[in-house]
Amino acid sequence: MRRRIGVLSLTVFLLTAVSFVPAVTLYVLVGLLLFSWWGQRKVALNLRVVRAVIKGQGFVGDDLRIKIRVANPTMFPVPWCRAEHSFSQLSADRSSHLFSLPSGGQAEIDLKVRGERRGVYLLPPSRLFFGDHWGLTEQSMTATGEEKITIFPPVRPLQGFALSRRSPVGPYRLHYSLYEDPTRLQGSREYLPGDSLKKMHWPNVARTGILQVKEWETTLTSDYGIFLNLREEDLPTNAWYFLTEFLVELAASLSHFFAVQNETIAFYCNGKPFGAGEGPFRLPPKRGRHLVEKILTYLAGVSPGQGQAVEVFFREAARLPARSILLFLTPVITPVMVEKAAHLRRNGFQPVFLWPYYRDGVLPTTDLRKANLKWYIVRKGGDRDEFTFTGGE
Repeated sequence: MRRRIGVLSLTVFLLTAVSFVPAVTLYVLVGLLLFSWWGQRKVALNLRVVRAVIKGQGFVGDDLRIKIRVANPTMFPVPWCRAEHSFSQLSADRSSHLFSLPSGGQAEIDLKVRGERRGVYLLPPSRLFFGDHWGLTEQSMTATGEEKITIFPPVRPLQGFALSRRSPVGPYRLHYSLYEDPTRLQGSREYLPGDSLKKMHWPNVARTGILQVKEWETTLTSDYGIFLNLREEDLPTNAWYFLTEFLVELAASLSHFFAVQNETIAFYCNGKPFGAGEGPFRLPPKRGRHLVEKILTYLAGVSPGQGQAVEVFFREAARLPARSILLFLTPVITPVMVEKAAHLRRNGFQPVFLWPYYRDGVLPTTDLRKANLKWYIVRKGGDRDEFTFTGGE
């Protein structure tokens, strides 16, 4: 209200001056314009913009929150200020906010952005435009920073994927001994051909009507190793983007799947990480959901790399504990890979190839059968947009 009265009084004064003293009026107008321009310059030099990422991590489709605080420490009010933000890299969202800043005052802007594609992005610049009451002068400034936004790859359901320490691939018994502790019962599972009748869980059989056996914790456990091949030379040109996103999402879904079961997993990838040079990414075997966040953060920004042949995976796999289940996610399976995987199998490991299906791809099923190796053909789709596994041996 006071501002309106001040503007009205100034208008009346100017009209009166124009009627009686034209020369003085001209000087007054020029003086006001110069004073206003000088004030806006002072504001432009002293305006403070603080950017805070309230929620800077999420999956594709999640809403992220950014708070922008604009403070005016000068004695000159800013009658209008427009803040613009463009998130073209990660989303189609574009925002524009109009507000005013009193002398010594501040304003807050709460932005919501929906992530539409995985990646690690720098928070886009904040562009501010402001001017005087009459719109005769205008100033602008740009505020930047190192704030990051991380969009994780989608985690999809796994249909037809059955791996466990006691049943490596589907309903097959494990050929490597795991010593069970009969004093530490951890639950029950469905009866499989060959299970001893001494292990039958008769109360559960009576309650469910399904044959079930007791399951004890083991004194020796099998780790899981996830080996993601994103080498550029192994990605065909006509399906380069499709296979990259397919494999990244598959690795994220597998990591989440094992973490929910509190399994011990190791992760390796030969892609190019965000903001760093070439080189394989290694996470040694660990248990816990905090490990998945590290994997998802890496997968959010990874891209195909050069020069890191997939053979390095087999050297890393040999360092894992014996009996470990080794999952090789690769768009191509070469005779060298088959030979090295067969060598790992002879040394007590359980290698499994996960091959993403694409139209022009070729799966060497004959070589895999001769080496007695297991594999899955993985497809994406269905009502829940899930990964579907078709097994082979």
